[in-house]
Amino acid sequence: MKLHYKDILKHLIILFVLFLIIGCGRKESNLSIIPEPLEVEVKGDQFIFTENTKVLIDSDNPRVNDVVNYFVNQFNSVSGHSIKIINSSEKKNNLIIFTDKNLETSLGSEGYILESDKDKIVVSGTPHGLFYGVQTLFQLLPKEIYGNKKVENISWSIPSVEIKDKPRFKWRGMHLDVCRHMFPLTFIKKYIDYIAMHKLNTFHWHLTEDQGWRIEIKKYPRLTEIGAWRKGTQIEKTDQIDDQRYGGYYTQEEIKEIVKYAE
Repeated sequence: MKLHYKDILKHLIILFVLFLIIGCGRKESNLSIIPEPLEVEVKGDQFIFTENTKVLIDSDNPRVNDVVNYFVNQFNSVSGHSIKIINSSEKKNNLIIFTDKNLETSLGSEGYILESDKDKIVVSGTPHGLFYGVQTLFQLLPKEIYGNKKVENISWSIPSVEIKDKPRFKWRGMHLDVCRHMFPLTFIKKYIDYIAMHKLNTFHWHLTEDQGWRIEIKKYPRLTEIGAWRKGTQIEKTDQIDDQRYGGYYTQEEIKEIVKYAE
C-alpha cells in the first residue's frame, strides 16, 4: 500500500496531537524519582532534618518497625545525626510519621502516600508500601544518602510534596545469572539494594544450568563436586576456549543469608 505525502502528514499531525494531549494530562514535577510516581504535587517549602528531628511510628505491626529502623539507621550513618524513634509524641514540628492506619484501599498492598511540608513528613502504607515510600524518601534526599559512611557539609532536606504512588505491575523482577560467572555475596546484596531502590519486588537468581551448578544440595554432593566446575570458558566472541578451570557454588547457609537479606 502506497501512502501519499498528505496522508503521512495527516497521520503525523494526529500523533502529535495525541502526544500533546497525553503530555498535558501529566504534571511535571522536576523530581528525580524512579519509577515516576502515580501522582506528584510539589509545593514551595521544604522539610529540613536537624538533631531535633524525631520519627514517630503509628503502627502495631513489627514489620513497620523494621522499615522505620532501616530508614533511620541509614540516615543516621551518613548524616551523623542521631534522630530517634518514638511511639507517641505531642511534638508538632520537625517530625516524621510512618503509619499504616486509615489507608486508601485503591493503592493496594504496595502503594503509599508521602506528604511533606516544613513541619513534618507523613508516609502512609502497608509495611510493603512504607518500604517503597522510604525508597522515594531516599531519592528526595541528597544522593549522599546512599553512602556507607558519614559525609560532611550536606544540607539534609526534602522539598514539600504530596506523592501518591502504586506499582503498575504486580510482578517486577530483576535477573542475575551466577552460572556463567560467580558473584560474591557482597555483590549480590548490593544488587538487591539496587532492585529495592527502583521499587522492584522480585529477585530472580539463576543458580543451575549446564555452565555450572551453584547451589549446595547435601544429599547429592556430586552436583557441586562435578557440576559446579567447568574446564574452560569461551573467549569473548570467538570459538576458542581457555584452559582455566572455573566455578564454585553457594552453601546452603549462604543461600539462606541472601534470602534473609532480600526479605
